[in-house]
Amino acid sequence: MKKISLSFLFITFLAGFVFAQTITPVPSDPVCPGIVYTFAVSIPGKLPSVIGSTGSPMIVKPAYNFKTNLSGTLTTFNFQGQFQDVNDIQAFRVNFSFSDNTLTSVDFNYVKIKSLTIPLSSSIINPNPSIIYPNPTTVKVPICQVTSFAIIFNAVNYTMPFENPPAIFGTVSNYEYQLPANWSIGPNISTGTNWIPGSNNVTVTSDLSTGNGFVIRIRPVNTACAPGLRTGPEAYVAVSRPGPTLSISAVNNNAICIGNTATYSMTGMSPGSTVVWQLESTTNASIQGPNTNPTVIVKNNSGGNTFVNLKASVTDCAATYIVTPKKIILGPAKAEYISLSNGPCPEYTISTSSDFVNGGPPSNYTWMFRNLTNNSPMETFPNSSYGRRLILDQGSGTYYFGVQIQNNCGTGQIFSITKSITCNFTPRLTLSPNPSSESLTIETSDQSSFTQLKIIDKTGVVRKLAKYSPTQKTTLNISDLPIDIYRIQVLINNEWRTATFIKR
Repeated sequence: MKKISLSFLFITFLAGFVFAQTITPVPSDPVCPGIVYTFAVSIPGKLPSVIGSTGSPMIVKPAYNFKTNLSGTLTTFNFQGQFQDVNDIQAFRVNFSFSDNTLTSVDFNYVKIKSLTIPLSSSIINPNPSIIYPNPTTVKVPICQVTSFAIIFNAVNYTMPFENPPAIFGTVSNYEYQLPANWSIGPNISTGTNWIPGSNNVTVTSDLSTGNGFVIRIRPVNTACAPGLRTGPEAYVAVSRPGPTLSISAVNNNAICIGNTATYSMTGMSPGSTVVWQLESTTNASIQGPNTNPTVIVKNNSGGNTFVNLKASVTDCAATYIVTPKKIILGPAKAEYISLSNGPCPEYTISTSSDFVNGGPPSNYTWMFRNLTNNSPMETFPNSSYGRRLILDQGSGTYYFGVQIQNNCGTGQIFSITKSITCNFTPRLTLSPNPSSESLTIETSDQSSFTQLKIIDKTGVVRKLAKYSPTQKTTLNISDLPIDIYRIQVLINNEWRTATFIKR
């Protein structure tokens, strides 16, 4: 029994030896395309020949240097071959015959081809180790500034994605960059179309003006294997070159009083930029001294109740920019218009020019109105903003509206309009006097009696609350209320009746 077992093991060993085949370089090693390899092959037979099989590797020199044993059970030989520049399985097929003249073949499959011709599908490997993922992906380089910044990414690998698991092997250390014209990496300056060698960590330096809307292109190159091989997939870094954010500023926004001056500055200019100032009109004001410095002095020669626009153009290394003009108030301010909304009657929203407000901080507005048809007395009230509610409890008619602005140079001229208003309104509460500064008399117009009274400010806060035995009329002291517009409500048979008054 022991003798039979030993014989069986010997026969199995001999069969494994007889049918073994080997090749060097071995198929599990990474190999380069584009270079000629001399392969050493051992096959369990005789009369070998070699062809390129899967992936079409090339036969440079067919089988030669044969050595076959006497029994024809082992042959060694050489051939020369070259892999294609594609990262797919590539095989050399050896055809030969056994010692009994039976024909057969064996494929030597090479998987790890150092090629950068890879599929880009992220569904195969995500993230794909053969694709560059640059940091950053976008850069903003201010115009007229030479700026240096780094581009960094993980070195890519050679990949055979169709293996399971995918074969990832070898690291690519050489890359190329295409930059905007006159940008550089180290001593290498771009023409805008050439490729500059680099690594996966480079410092890029811009010029003053080119590159807006350009993309920096980056690709891996296979210089470790052979010249002329395909480059890998490109990555991109988007470039923008924003222009300057220019504006005209002043030490303060006060109006310029007659005979006085104010200084204005251009903000946001790039180094080396130039500016030219001018006034839209020189009738009332003039520029004092040079008009090409970053700051300019404007003098009010004779202007009052008017304004002038200060203009400027800035030229830098790339372009000329027209800056938004600065509106300068000259002397006391005068409104440019009055805008009156349409109701609801008897309340209207009124406003005046915001340009004068922005041009200088007025200390006060005085609004005024009257019904010219009824020859009612002029009502006036101060107001620090330029949009308010007016009470038109004087009935329908042609109304006069005026506004007067007071700024740091004094009180300006009144600006006024007239407007016909139809207001079919019968007040259910009579408030007098309205506006009022000290006391206010409240009376129902239909002899209804009320039992409660509330004064409410514009934020909804109840400022006064009183209770009464049923009455049709009462008088309140309102001297402690701030100047503003208020609602007054009285309770009549579980119903609140409302009117509005002005505290001045």
